[in-house]
Amino acid sequence: MSRYLPLILLFLLAGGAWAEEPKVYKWVDEQGVVHYTEQPPEGRKCREMELQKPFTPEQIEEAQKIHDQLVESHSYMRELREKEKLSEIKKPRNAGRPKIPLPQNEISQYMETEFTGISWKFKELCGQFSVVFSLHENLPKRVILEAHFPNPAAAGKEKVVKVSARRGEADIRLESPPFKGFECRNYPVVIDIYNAADPDEKIGTHYQYVQSSVDLARVKTPGQMAGAFFYGNCGDR
Repeated sequence: MSRYLPLILLFLLAGGAWAEEPKVYKWVDEQGVVHYTEQPPEGRKCREMELQKPFTPEQIEEAQKIHDQLVESHSYMRELREKEKLSEIKKPRNAGRPKIPLPQNEISQYMETEFTGISWKFKELCGQFSVVFSLHENLPKRVILEAHFPNPAAAGKEKVVKVSARRGEADIRLESPPFKGFECRNYPVVIDIYNAADPDEKIGTHYQYVQSSVDLARVKTPGQMAGAFFYGNCGDR
């Protein structure tokens, strides 16, 4: 990955203006020897060379940050691929995604769902619900959102997460605590909306389903979790 650092530096410099740029000229003498000089030779054909601007400390620091991000991303994906390759999971016939329909992103009079999913934790063999949404302008200036997440491992023992949000705010994310016990099914998430100025005033409720394509009962190792994440392990369910 370190080979990308010079390329990143060049990318950061692309289109940059040069102040008092030195000039170098290339020319060939009668013996065919190539010369490079700061002044063009008299009576000879020459070509002005394009020189690379020296990197500033700030540009090198920025390039290093981008490089480190690429290394981290590359290492993470390589780790997942290795886990998948080394996994000895035996997929049942018809293994894959759930046969039930993928839930649609719901729109209520209070908010609109933009994204749903489950963030899987490979080492811990668990996952957590994630819902991203935006609020509508008909809400008060500030609201309190109370998300009720089902606990896949303990039916009836939901977990409640509260956040404060502003009217019209976009890309609000609600995440549940990590859960075990996920099955291949659609899980209901209920979001109650309260007026922040009067927390006892309930404004309304937003409903959203989130689908799990992993059956954790069939997962025993991080490698199996990686395989289930990439391909699903729902069998004929």
